Amino acid sequence: MSVNLGYIPNTAVTRLVDAPPPPPKPEPPRRWRGLGDALHAALRAVGVVRFVEARTKATGKPCGCAARREALNKIAPFPSSDAPR
Repeated sequence: MSVNLGYIPNTAVTRLVDAPPPPPKPEPPRRWRGLGDALHAALRAVGVVRFVEARTKATGKPCGCAARREALNKIAPFPSSDAPR
């Protein structure tokens, strides 16, 4: 009595000795450098950033948000945890 198990093509080589690669490490949360980063986070939460990005894509004119954000970060920086107090 023989049982037909069907045909399984051997097209891929599977090695059981190789461990799967480790999962990627999550990036540490980025600290806010200053008022510009805090304002950007608030505007993103409200939905203004998405509207501005859509307007920029539609018109092709840059909004200048990155320059304003950097300027606000320089004007009102937040103290870093590694800076001497």
